[in-house]
Amino acid sequence: MRTSRPLLALAGFLGLLAACDVYDSSLLTGGSSAGGSPSNGGGPSNGGQGEGGMASCTTPDQCPGVDSECGTRTCDNGTCDVDAAAAGTPAEAQTAGDCIHNECDGSGNIVGVADDGDLPVDDNDCTGDLCTDGVPSNPPVGVGDPCNDNGGAHCNADGNCVECVTGAHCASTVCTDRFTCAPASCNDGAINGNETDLNCGGGDCPACMIGQNCDFDSDCLSNSCGALGECEASCVDGMMNQDETDVDCGGLFCDACGFGEGCQIGLDCETGSCSASDTCTCAPNNGVVIISEVRSRGPGGAGDDFVELYNPGSTPVTLSSSWTVVSRSETAGTYDTRFVGSGQVVPPSEHFLIAGTAYTGAAAADAPFVSGLADEVSVLVKNGTTVVDAVCYQCGTNNFSDHTCEGAVFTLVGCANNINRSIERKPGGALGNCIDTQDSSMDFAEITPSNPQNLASPPTP
Repeated sequence: MRTSRPLLALAGFLGLLAACDVYDSSLLTGGSSAGGSPSNGGGPSNGGQGEGGMASCTTPDQCPGVDSECGTRTCDNGTCDVDAAAAGTPAEAQTAGDCIHNECDGSGNIVGVADDGDLPVDDNDCTGDLCTDGVPSNPPVGVGDPCNDNGGAHCNADGNCVECVTGAHCASTVCTDRFTCAPASCNDGAINGNETDLNCGGGDCPACMIGQNCDFDSDCLSNSCGALGECEASCVDGMMNQDETDVDCGGLFCDACGFGEGCQIGLDCETGSCSASDTCTCAPNNGVVIISEVRSRGPGGAGDDFVELYNPGSTPVTLSSSWTVVSRSETAGTYDTRFVGSGQVVPPSEHFLIAGTAYTGAAAADAPFVSGLADEVSVLVKNGTTVVDAVCYQCGTNNFSDHTCEGAVFTLVGCANNINRSIERKPGGALGNCIDTQDSSMDFAEITPSNPQNLASPPTP
């Protein structure tokens, strides 16, 4: 049987229970000295106060408070008391995982005591289950720790089990911001799939640049995979490298460059001829002449016209009867012959001048025109039926659609008559006339005064 405790202990126990009466002076004294009766809540008939000032009773239920598993009211010899459970006695009501153990305090009260073994288990692989001085928590575990929840494999910083946290968790080496592995692609910024280097090689992605890793020649833009497994420079990589003088040509390793491409020496060119000027490039094939300067009229009027030819090659050109200069005005329907060769020889880098009947230039004509040039005209140099070179020029906007021209028609500034001006192939003058992009508007420049040169003029450049 439980041991009876003093009334003051019972008062402490009942004072902690809300909605319950507690022992205080009014309960213990019962009322006035005249006494009261049990029916009005007073003390015993001797004046409402039991021995020692304790509440008087005849049965336990007359005592204030309520009974609990940690203490029951008693009435011993007319005095209220409490029969309390021993301190530490477990209470029946417990909440799992709250880090608290409910127990009796030895005074009839139920109290919560910290229990760090009552873990708050949340069944999440990516959080811990902790009690700290009676406080429960579920902090995230380490980022990247293994897990199995919801089909995931790795824990993220939010305590969720996901597919990946870093690229190392994915076959593609790419983990998205949604913690899922991205499929390999040629623009994902990672070496994956069949790639031999970053987003290149392997057959599925574009070929790799020079210096990138490769397994086979086909992995490389240069079509050359070196012994060290890196793409090497070649003559088909679309870049100017090695000792090339232009893109994929010239130098010791690649084929010679064509007309208009860069060079340093004659061996860099298909023609064997490289202009000595920094502004010029490979000359056209040996055995041709090109139009270097032309004028339809000058100070002498309509007959003060000329066509100057230039040999940009490295061998002399003989102007046999198969060589002709023909022209056609903007409104004419056919080309008419203006010059026929008769065995004249044009040495390399020299000029040949054909002029009209009223020609006034300082350099003497090497041959005359059969007939002169119109003001707006297309001029061709032919060898047999082959058009070797052509230029079309005008003073305004005209229709040259059915003429033989190279690129856009060159337009003179204004149409002033009888002035000493002409159009000359670039770079011009002492630098020679080797620029030929197949576009008259780009290859020629208007000059004032004209600068005709003949076989007696110094070679250029």
